[in-house]
Amino acid sequence: MLKEEGVSIEPFITQSNGGIMNIDAAAEAPVKTLFSGPAAGVIGAIRVAEISGEKNLLTFDVGGTSTDVSVVIDGHPTFAQSSQLAGFPVNVPTIDIISIGAGGGSIGWLDNGGLLKLGPESAGSDPGPACYGKSELATLTDAFLLCGYVNGDRFAAGRMKLSAERSKAAIGKIAAELGQDVMKTADQMIQVAVSNMYVELSNVMEQKGFDPRELSVVAYGGGGPVTANFVAEEIHAKNVFVPYRPGTLCAMGSLTADFAYDAVLPVNFLVSGITPEMLKTQLAKLEDEARAWLGSQHASVLEGAETRLSYLADARYKGQAYEIQFAIDDAMVNAGSSALAEAFHDQHHLRYGHAEKQADIEIVSLRARIEAATPELPVETIGEGGELKPYTHREIIIRGQVYDAAVYERKDIKAGNVINGPAIVEQDDTTVLILPDWVGSCDIYGNMTIVRTEEGKEA
Repeated sequence: MLKEEGVSIEPFITQSNGGIMNIDAAAEAPVKTLFSGPAAGVIGAIRVAEISGEKNLLTFDVGGTSTDVSVVIDGHPTFAQSSQLAGFPVNVPTIDIISIGAGGGSIGWLDNGGLLKLGPESAGSDPGPACYGKSELATLTDAFLLCGYVNGDRFAAGRMKLSAERSKAAIGKIAAELGQDVMKTADQMIQVAVSNMYVELSNVMEQKGFDPRELSVVAYGGGGPVTANFVAEEIHAKNVFVPYRPGTLCAMGSLTADFAYDAVLPVNFLVSGITPEMLKTQLAKLEDEARAWLGSQHASVLEGAETRLSYLADARYKGQAYEIQFAIDDAMVNAGSSALAEAFHDQHHLRYGHAEKQADIEIVSLRARIEAATPELPVETIGEGGELKPYTHREIIIRGQVYDAAVYERKDIKAGNVINGPAIVEQDDTTVLILPDWVGSCDIYGNMTIVRTEEGKEA
């Protein structure tokens, strides 16, 4: 059909594992595309953060309905071997993404005990928040508008005007039930949203053994840069990283994704009984499958492309119900069972803080992941900055306090410029909030890094 329309380029589809595949492969296994949008965002975050020297990331994608988060370690995404959609299991490898029911369209409400809640119900884009002019639903976006974070005349690059009066009327109904003023209620709605995010993120960090102090929060999506500084402060993250174009990061991730395929072989081996010959035989089967898939893509872009092949094992202590994954390298293959056991124990200790070195280990599946690099996009740079001045100031409310915040245009910020919080940075696809006692700086690629004031340099 595309050829009939005169489109000569080869189309590819993004997968939930962060790779791409051709149209035929997508038609044969459409289940592999279910989480492709959020997965593309993770790949985009890795690409932009890497050029600025950040490799350990907490990707933070806030949209209208939910917040999608994922952890990246040393420039590599973390994976889940199964996930759920609408309560149904999806047993295909995916980038490990956690969805939190809090987004710009999340609706504020009171529970039976009179406590303020936010979400998971969302106003969506239609009818949308009250400020859109089509509903009377009090949402997180309405709270952002009333607290001064969002410029109602600048929303969607100025193509859509937001009504603060409608936001006041919608949130005012909740405020009346609480017996307090509208602005206090709007501020509290934002803090409830941040608390929801904090609880979910804390659980993820604890369950999977990640230290948030080592992670940069990469903020993208329309709402990510507005809320990321709150979340980074709560979880004690290393810093906040805001790409130059956060609103289109998922699209950029799709454009820069490599071809990827995960071959899986179910097994039931006790590690103590594995010999190098046995392991080599099984891994050879996986390699053959992976290379056959890559050959089936018939993509001209693959000619001369660099390919990477890695092996992994899903294993557990005998009798456990859940597996953890560890990588298998050539040295481990040749060394046999002792090296496999040591690798599993190390991974278990990293994840859970302990290892049972006398317990039997069973491998339930072996995997081979093949990746073929696609051409890199050109890297854009911006000029060095001189003196930076805000184009205006406005009052914002943060945790019950009123601040006079400097407001900047993102396009005016150049490499080397420093912005002290509280401050607002406006651009066509999002708004960046810098909290008090935090400071933002811009690098040569236009990316902003926001750190605590004692770690940064005041302007």
